[in-house]
Amino acid sequence: MNELPHPCEKWAEPISMAAAGCLSPDEEREIRGHIETCSDCRERFRQLAELCGVLAELRLPTNSAEMTVVQRVMSAVEQVVLERQQPAPRVRVGVSNNQFLERVKNMILAHKRLSAAAAATVAALAASLILYVSLFSTTGSAYALEQTAEAISRITSYHVKVTPAAELGEAWVQLNPDGTLLRARMDLSSPSDGPKVSIVSPNRAEVWFKAKNSFLITSNQELLDSAIADIMRMRGLFDPKLAFEKLQAGEKAGKAQVETKEPTKEGEPITLTVTCEPDRRQVFEVDPKSKLVKRMIEFRRRGDQWEQGSQIDYLEYNVEFDPKVFQPELPKDIITVDQTKMDLSTIGLAKGDLTDDQIATKVAKECFEALIAGDYQKAGQMLRGGIPGDVLKQVFEQKQTKFLRIVEIGQPTKVHDPRSSVGILGVRLKVEKETEGKRTIEELSLQIRPLDKNSDRWNIYGGL
Repeated sequence: MNELPHPCEKWAEPISMAAAGCLSPDEEREIRGHIETCSDCRERFRQLAELCGVLAELRLPTNSAEMTVVQRVMSAVEQVVLERQQPAPRVRVGVSNNQFLERVKNMILAHKRLSAAAAATVAALAASLILYVSLFSTTGSAYALEQTAEAISRITSYHVKVTPAAELGEAWVQLNPDGTLLRARMDLSSPSDGPKVSIVSPNRAEVWFKAKNSFLITSNQELLDSAIADIMRMRGLFDPKLAFEKLQAGEKAGKAQVETKEPTKEGEPITLTVTCEPDRRQVFEVDPKSKLVKRMIEFRRRGDQWEQGSQIDYLEYNVEFDPKVFQPELPKDIITVDQTKMDLSTIGLAKGDLTDDQIATKVAKECFEALIAGDYQKAGQMLRGGIPGDVLKQVFEQKQTKFLRIVEIGQPTKVHDPRSSVGILGVRLKVEKETEGKRTIEELSLQIRPLDKNSDRWNIYGGL
């Protein structure tokens, strides 16, 4: 997991400079505008301002021997500071090149008043410098939800895995700077298609139907819109930003109770237990360094026991994914249908003056009459976005299936699909077929619709 900077890291140096009085009036106004809205930085500014006051009152030695002692102590303090910063510094500034501490050195060297006790001065100086570093040490202040909200706002990509896998098993998502989808891969499973891999960008969709050993490539806008709608629906379940926005909104509205548990030792996550229903609970595990969500677990209460449901693991954030993620290795014998190379004016049948019911019936009838006659080229043109005849022939030869006759065609009925911008009609069709030498009567539920909302041509969208 790539580490993102702490949300207030960029303010550390300006706050130090403001406390030391080193900023212009305009710069100081900007700093004060921030600390008015951030309690952590406001407290740090207060403590640093007090520290500057202490340093200004130090009575420093003037002879060279005592100044050498002071300089040695400062070097020792620098080493302590650097060692304290090594594990995982929140603010990555070294003492020797930090402008605030440079000003402290200058204040010490320029001071002309005689010190009554050089040893006391050295002790005060060492304590003050270490106090400064401790204000920005890795322990930091108490965790707040806003820290994760800020970290999540800078996400450019993430890799998520769902256990146990249901409709979604795993996903890789890349986002544009404005948060819109750049491209995504989702490993899915559905009752109709079985396991499949869907790779989608705004201008292209690729779907690997593993059970059907086929690979579809399309740029049809209607199909793209449907695929992107599926991704957005899925993101509502696993997207870390959307999940956390929902958590915050629930807490703000008083509909969710959030219990925060800080880590007690190295390697432990920050734990957020969210209760929004009496018998439902979510547990978020947050990385203490990046403040990003590492895991989200769903729990349901059964009687007196809480049982774990789905678990979502965020495996990677803000990384360059391996190109193979979006270019999976396909089987050599896979059937590829590249609709981007097809002439859409030949797909389906033109509606003309026919009613919706009439064109739906005609498409179903002519497609299966072509299959019965062995005219796979014509039949393929009736199917979703167009399938080359040689490809369709290969599909049925692999299945050892032949269609013999149409037994019955039912009356078309409307099919409700909120993801579609065009009307869909369902047509029930009974056909006699022969598979591996065995004859059966099969009933199919075809979905027939226009190619898109601006097209007069209708095709079989699903069910075959």
